[in-house]
Amino acid sequence: MRYLIGIIILGLAVWGLMTLTNTPAIDSSATTTFLFEETEYDFGVLKQSSGISTHDFPFTYQGIETIHVTGLPTSCGCTSATINPSVLDPGTPGTITVSFNPNLHAEPVGHFYKTITLLTDPQLSDIPELKIWAEIDLDLGSEFFSQEIHEGEVLLQTENLAPEKDYRTISAVTLKDALDDKHFFLVDVHIPEQDHINGTDAVIAYDQIANHLDKLPSDKDEAIVLYCRSGSMSQQAAQTLADLGYTNVIHLEGGIQAFNQLY
Repeated sequence: MRYLIGIIILGLAVWGLMTLTNTPAIDSSATTTFLFEETEYDFGVLKQSSGISTHDFPFTYQGIETIHVTGLPTSCGCTSATINPSVLDPGTPGTITVSFNPNLHAEPVGHFYKTITLLTDPQLSDIPELKIWAEIDLDLGSEFFSQEIHEGEVLLQTENLAPEKDYRTISAVTLKDALDDKHFFLVDVHIPEQDHINGTDAVIAYDQIANHLDKLPSDKDEAIVLYCRSGSMSQQAAQTLADLGYTNVIHLEGGIQAFNQLY
């Protein structure tokens, strides 16, 4: 009798183990917080004189809690974005409208893109990013751009810079050259953490940089270059430091994506 009971118990244990083993695991990557109909849009060739072009990115919020959209930073001043609604309950549909000005300042020759990042409170672990593409037909001529080419861009070797704006921008090409003779402090501010540019001195989340000033140079006049993936988060971090009295803050236009395209 005891032998029979032992066999039954053993059989039940084996059956339970097989049941657990054969139960399919839940793939957390199969769900997404924002379901967009599309995440990229190509404006094609735009005339410099055509004025501002816009495109709508419809979405459905699929999260499990209510969130507030706190910002839609873009990788360039030529691009802006708005969202409706800005407070999202689970299942809420919405639209992000992206505007692009082909005559704001000189763009790269040929086909290029700009990015839009969606920032929320509470913060999402997977931050949504949209992308627009365009090519500019210079029908007016480069002398008619609303702003000068790369206005505010600096050579990092220059000492005692006096920024004309709250913070400056630098192109990936200029940064690459400056790294050969590095005289600046380089900070990756992207979240979540990503691969870094060689020579990075500190890694600080863009929205926490004000709480980690001890990781930055004590001299607020020292050149500090900030970068993220596409340029959205570094712009916000740059403005934060400028507001705190840092006088030589520089943001990498296009982020590490633009930098990696040089190699």
